[in-house]
Amino acid sequence: MTARRDEWADDIAACWRCPRLNLPGITGSAPGDGDERSLVMVVGQSVCGPCMATGIPFTGGSGRFIDTALDRAGRRRAGLFVTNVVHCHPPNNRASKDYEKANCAWFLRRELALVQPLLMVGVGDDTHDSLRKECRRALIIGWRRFATLPALPVAGPLVLCLPHPSHVKFWPKDEQEEWIDALAARHPMGIRGPQLRTDDDGRAIGRVTGAHARHVTGASAAMADIGNLA
Repeated sequence: MTARRDEWADDIAACWRCPRLNLPGITGSAPGDGDERSLVMVVGQSVCGPCMATGIPFTGGSGRFIDTALDRAGRRRAGLFVTNVVHCHPPNNRASKDYEKANCAWFLRRELALVQPLLMVGVGDDTHDSLRKECRRALIIGWRRFATLPALPVAGPLVLCLPHPSHVKFWPKDEQEEWIDALAARHPMGIRGPQLRTDDDGRAIGRVTGAHARHVTGASAAMADIGNLA
């Protein structure tokens, strides 16, 4: 972790903006985790109980779906950056409040600006809404549509909207497999961004500037969406 991310992690651990959140062991927090050079970022809704214990997003049930998809894609979690819209664990795993998402948006913006991913995998409705706000120049694609694309339709960035694994686990087995395959088959697309060199784990060996650097615009973006195929 870089010094800057260490500082951000400290900021998250010390955050007091939301009542009854960020209480260690009860509603504790976890910062984003992974490779800052990753071309793929997975964004969840909020920190779950197991994630609170480990301090790492997507630990436990939801994480197992992601890990299965990565295995099928021949990739490792080390080549990803994973985070959440709300960096704390809501009481009783309830849905996050609007003010909680708003209070935590600054942390997500900093992570997006740091990583500048080509492919953002948004897991759950809260995440879809937040990424639409924070990445207004991104092409947003629903997962069933994304599964049929032979290649990325634009150089990036793209937001892949996936149903949350907490719902997927109740689906019929064949539909669960379809969800996993959609992510597994398309994950390498984000890694193979145009004019980018990567290692075997999908880490960028060289970071392009200019066009790619302008794609992830954060909250300052006031531009219209490229489109929405969700």
